[in-house]
Amino acid sequence: MLAFPVSPIIDASLQLRIRELEAENLRLRERIDFLEGVPSLRAGMHGELLIAELLQGRITTHTAPHDVVLSEGLTIEVKFARLNTPNLRFPNSQRWSWAHPLGQKGGKIYHRLLLIAEADPRYRDLYRDPMCPYVLFDVPFSEVKYLNSPQDLIQMTTDPNRTGSGRRMRLFNEFQTTLAELKNAYGIKTPFNRNA
Repeated sequence: MLAFPVSPIIDASLQLRIRELEAENLRLRERIDFLEGVPSLRAGMHGELLIAELLQGRITTHTAPHDVVLSEGLTIEVKFARLNTPNLRFPNSQRWSWAHPLGQKGGKIYHRLLLIAEADPRYRDLYRDPMCPYVLFDVPFSEVKYLNSPQDLIQMTTDPNRTGSGRRMRLFNEFQTTLAELKNAYGIKTPFNRNA
């Protein structure tokens, strides 16, 4: 390793800056560890931040009736779903679940519901946007009540061949969208590497 002569003043300044950055790094790691420990908060923030960045919108407060507001006033509720296994006896069966699409007390009001789901690698070629790491659904507010189950969930299997009928089939066939379609509808930027 090459060593360059450094004046004692610069060396002390660099050492101080390194200690400050290490302390800041520790604080940020503690915050991340806290957020990572709250799965619903972590997933929700992930979806909201992703959509706010994509749509160049503003995230609202926790108690607002929607999650993101775009510059032209369009309001969006965002729900994020990870892959989950509903029945441990059938580990190959996976689904997405989005809870409380109208809010825990039913008071959510917005123009669009954007459902984001981690893509199941087994079926990526069957999704409308196979290069995207997420499966996206863009639902008008007027359809949310229909898609919501009596358990206050929107859920479906990750296998497009097993969507069944009714709500799940309609969600998959009518409201699944692509990044290109979102870009046309909302003027978003495309952050994902399409060659990955």
